Amino acid sequence: MLDEIVKLITDNTTTRVAATSLFTAFEHPNAQDTATFIFETQGVPPTRTFGSSDPAFENASIQVIDRSSDYDTARNSAETIFKILDRQANVTLKSTGTATGAFYLSITAQQSPFSLGQDGNDRTQISHNYLIAKELST
Repeated sequence: MLDEIVKLITDNTTTRVAATSLFTAFEHPNAQDTATFIFETQGVPPTRTFGSSDPAFENASIQVIDRSSDYDTARNSAETIFKILDRQANVTLKSTGTATGAFYLSITAQQSPFSLGQDGNDRTQISHNYLIAKELST
């Protein structure tokens, strides 16, 4: 899922590049001042449909944190990514290098981007969180 979200962002903005300025929870460089990080967070129970005991789709969630030594840079990045992710609906997202993807029913912001304050290196951190309804991962 994270790779699919990274590709969606990098396909729609030139300000973030995967593994250079856009990272998943598995890649978390501390030295770089300006960067964006995507983490999986606790979602809600899967949705089941009538007549089936198996979930119809999962309800995952992610947190995106934009970081920079300059407040405006962090805020602008957060707002750009917010506009890309919020209200995506009925789309198939693919990871880089894959022929097939996962069907996403929706990506919905839980709130507007907000400040988390500064980290231990005096860099502004702006957070935004999303609920994601998507077909089950295989």
